[in-house]
Amino acid sequence: GLYMRIGIGIFSFGSLLHHVLILIEHVDISLKCNNHLVICEKLLFVIFNFIQFFFIFKNSNIIIHNYRSLAYFGVMHVTITNICSWFHAIITETKLEITSHDSETLLETNHSTLFSKLFQSKDTNITNPSILCNHPNYGSELITKTEYSLAPYLFPFTVEYTLMSFTLFLIIWQNLGRKLSSKTTNHEHHNDNASTVITDDGINKNCHKHHGDDEHEHVFNVNCQKSIRGLFTGFLILAGTIMTIITYFIYKNVDKQSEIFDSYLSVMMSKCSQLVLNCLMFGVIILGYIHTRQLKIRWHTTIVFDEVLVIFSSLGTYLFAIFSLLSAAFSNHIQVLELLTLIVSILQIIECTLQTLFILDGLRRRANTHKAKREKPGREFVALLIVLNISLWLLDTFISKKMETNQIQVQFYDKITWAIIHTLAAPLSMFYKFHSSVCLSDMWQAIYA
Repeated sequence: GLYMRIGIGIFSFGSLLHHVLILIEHVDISLKCNNHLVICEKLLFVIFNFIQFFFIFKNSNIIIHNYRSLAYFGVMHVTITNICSWFHAIITETKLEITSHDSETLLETNHSTLFSKLFQSKDTNITNPSILCNHPNYGSELITKTEYSLAPYLFPFTVEYTLMSFTLFLIIWQNLGRKLSSKTTNHEHHNDNASTVITDDGINKNCHKHHGDDEHEHVFNVNCQKSIRGLFTGFLILAGTIMTIITYFIYKNVDKQSEIFDSYLSVMMSKCSQLVLNCLMFGVIILGYIHTRQLKIRWHTTIVFDEVLVIFSSLGTYLFAIFSLLSAAFSNHIQVLELLTLIVSILQIIECTLQTLFILDGLRRRANTHKAKREKPGREFVALLIVLNISLWLLDTFISKKMETNQIQVQFYDKITWAIIHTLAAPLSMFYKFHSSVCLSDMWQAIYA
């Protein structure tokens, strides 16, 4: 649907921006080190990301009947490539998290940095340039600083983009050669080799039809009836979340004299925002279930991939919350920040469990009476949950899942251990928020159709 395509477009853009910055950095290094193979590798990855996004955006609903053996091979190859890209991104980010403290010191020191030795010193007697070429920061100081400062925010986009691409290609693989028994044209019944597109209104279209006939494949109808209050309430909360993020970055970049106070205040803002949003989510989920439980359950509805993705990605939320809870509960000094971390972690576990159950239940419910279709019970709460998940996703991406706002965990476990836990759990937790909003948007459209 439209929501999924917009989402994967945003993640693709973030991933492309991340890898273009890496490519520019390696081009700058290659000018000094003559290492062109790395440039080719990074350039090919950027091209692959762009072509894959174009294919997904245009053909995510396609069912292939032609050249099935070749299609099986191609689709599975792209699926495995996305798994490898996800694994590579996880390893790279873990290394970055572990070395971030040293790199930050390197970038901020005025007189003893690698940059000052290479570019500011007049001494040009570099005896072993191959060692310097292998150094991750051997490049333009401006380019390296830009990539270093943006990487923590762009990295989740790469992880979530590869996960979503993996899922969509797995769905295409599952549907290869699938026979369609309803709403097919006479031409399709006589030609099993024709590829078919399942459009967003449920109409099956033969891919050999004229171009003018398939224009409505990319036309989306959105009916906001009985959900205006939920949407506008959600937009107000989203605006408040964005203001919190802006305020956080203002306090983060203050003068050194008030650094300790403002760092503490910015972390408190993060925890309080999480607390408020999770409490709202808890209440809205309960109200949503009370209103939607009067709708009929259709047990034969097939939603395997959404179920698997929601359950799998929820593991990231559980991991992050449980390890955060333990670090706060067994801290040597239980103060306000530790208490907030403890409460937020417990709320995250409860909220994640309730929302997962609500989604698994709601995807199977349908309005089966004229009264239910007219009144659309619970639709405004589903709409509000969509925007609340987006708000939490933004908060996690830019503030709450960063190492700098989780110093209690770093001090309790140690930097390397928490870097590994953080890199495995945080992207999955953020993906859970986005995919939950996708499933809720499916509920918002399908339940009351």
